[in-house]
Amino acid sequence: MSDVNELTDPLICTHCGNKAPMQIKAKYDEIEWQSAGERECFGYMIEEGRQIGYVWELLKCPSCNNILLFRYVYEPSDGATEETFLYPKASEQIYGLPEDVSRAYTEAQKIKRHSNSFGIQLGRVLEFVCLDKEAKGNNLKKKLKDMADREIIPKQLADMGDAMREFRNFGAHANPFQELTEKEVPILEALIKAILEYVYSAPALIQEAQSRIDEFNAKPERNNS
Repeated sequence: MSDVNELTDPLICTHCGNKAPMQIKAKYDEIEWQSAGERECFGYMIEEGRQIGYVWELLKCPSCNNILLFRYVYEPSDGATEETFLYPKASEQIYGLPEDVSRAYTEAQKIKRHSNSFGIQLGRVLEFVCLDKEAKGNNLKKKLKDMADREIIPKQLADMGDAMREFRNFGAHANPFQELTEKEVPILEALIKAILEYVYSAPALIQEAQSRIDEFNAKPERNNS
């Protein structure tokens, strides 16, 4: 493993969501010569001899100063391909979100390093959920209760949403003793994911599964006689 002090192209930090060039603190590779032959290697058809292999880099984010482990496949003609963060893994987009909710959630992920702003933006995500479900009430607390009363969400999730509302208020108001910190970020993220997956992901997956079942049932049965 070699020590380097080069910079990467701009990357999105999977710790804090900031996009910027990162410092390469260390690098290790397993690039080897692959002899010619009709076979696939790292997604390439090896018809002529070439060097190809994995490269791992330890990166440091200039915003949050955390360390990340980054991997890619290197091939001389194409450069780096199949780039991925091995640690921490990038947050996966939640399945089945309507456009406004998805956009607000994605925007929140980009500012996760700013705890107060993150909490406020997740409150905005909840507001879009209430708007999408036509929740009644003149504030977020009443809208969450309305969704629970109409059984769009169970009471436990309404309580989780209310906890998020309180976190949002802590982040929004100027009180040095009640500011959100990085300790609250994983709690906030877990709360919003639980709500979004219940409201959107589970119904969307059930609908997709039923659609596939209907397709199978529509096919003629095989005659084994």
